[in-house]
Amino acid sequence: EKRQAKFLEHRLKCTKARNEYLLSLASVNAAVSNYYLHDVLDLMDCCDTGFHLALGQALRSFAAAESRSQASHMQGLGSLEEALEALDPPGDKAKVLEVHAAAFCPPLRFDYQPHEGDKVAEIQVELELRDEIVPRAQNIRSRLDQQTIETEETSPSTESLKSTGSDSGGRQAGRKRGQQQETETFYITKLQEYLSGRSILAKLQAKHEKLQEA
Repeated sequence: EKRQAKFLEHRLKCTKARNEYLLSLASVNAAVSNYYLHDVLDLMDCCDTGFHLALGQALRSFAAAESRSQASHMQGLGSLEEALEALDPPGDKAKVLEVHAAAFCPPLRFDYQPHEGDKVAEIQVELELRDEIVPRAQNIRSRLDQQTIETEETSPSTESLKSTGSDSGGRQAGRKRGQQQETETFYITKLQEYLSGRSILAKLQAKHEKLQEA
């Protein structure tokens, strides 16, 4: 009876340890996948230095000046206008991802490595663990809901960023460097909060799904 009790005690400890390992594994895999499938794209968007906007403004100014001063260049300006319309930031981003597929492709997932022949690869909810796991699952569900709300609140709006860029373009010359840096810092901070929140969200979602399956 003592050996049986000790066996049950150690089996329960092994189950708890395996559960923690599987939760951590799912969390890490979710975070890595989230980074390569979502964060990389957002980082590329937010690291945009305004190349397309500046190029478009420069070419449009040039086209307007040439059209006023040299009517004979209308045919060339028509071709230039076509080039302006062909500017495609999303398409350029897709080409960068395609050309450098090896750098932006998600790595292989971390596989479960059993210890000493342990074949169980799923989280187990033993009767003795229900009082511990059920409240934990509820707590993760609560944190998941709260994190979802917080992440959505800091989610950057593409349209607002575009309008800000367009509006600041006309006033850029009159701004002080300090004001520009303050604006940049604000958006970088928001991006940091958004990416951090979405990474935590992915981890919580992975743990929640594993516990729900269990």
